[in-house]
Amino acid sequence: YNPASKTAQQLIIDGVVEIVENYDVDGIHFDDYFYPTTDTAFDKAYYNAYLNAGGTLSLSDWRRENVNALVRGVYAAVKQANPNVLFGISPQARVDVNYNTQYADVQKWLSEPGYVDYICPQIYFGFENQAAPFSGTLAEWNRMAEGSGAALYVGLAAYKCGTVDNYAGSGKNEWLNSTDMMARMVAESREQSSYGGFVLYRYDSLFRPEAAVSGIIAEERENLKAILD
Repeated sequence: YNPASKTAQQLIIDGVVEIVENYDVDGIHFDDYFYPTTDTAFDKAYYNAYLNAGGTLSLSDWRRENVNALVRGVYAAVKQANPNVLFGISPQARVDVNYNTQYADVQKWLSEPGYVDYICPQIYFGFENQAAPFSGTLAEWNRMAEGSGAALYVGLAAYKCGTVDNYAGSGKNEWLNSTDMMARMVAESREQSSYGGFVLYRYDSLFRPEAAVSGIIAEERENLKAILD
């Protein structure tokens, strides 16, 4: 769906309302899918129509406002259908990537009311990740969420346990050599002022692991369980 399309936005909002009104759900959760590309050709016709109608925003700012409009619309629709149902989003962990690549202005969502009840960044980085270490990334999200009224649910990469992370630079073997990654991450997350909980991606990684990593995963489970009991 093209975020610039009001028809597409309404289709998504209507789908959310159908779920909230007809099923006993606790919340509506969006993953990190907004703009699928930075290619200017993707929504050129919509943007040209916007400019011809007197619009003055740059392409990037216009795209971000399209996403903002969708998020505001979903939030309002959820609350109108059932004020007790929560609405939250699980964006990528890199704030700059959200802003410049997917046109998701996560800072705006956390600084103004009417966007989200919680934020669940996918902090799928190890402590030794060269580009975005877990601790620094977690602290950045906590600062944004602090005082916003939105809870911070920390998304953790259970799927990386027992594997080599080729995008982590010199820290690529951390997930392979450690068996307490989840436990340490949960412990550090609990220290954040905005902390509301944690989310593991994904269930099968911990409870139906491949044979090659089953030993490491078993230790990860036990170490995590030890701080949850």
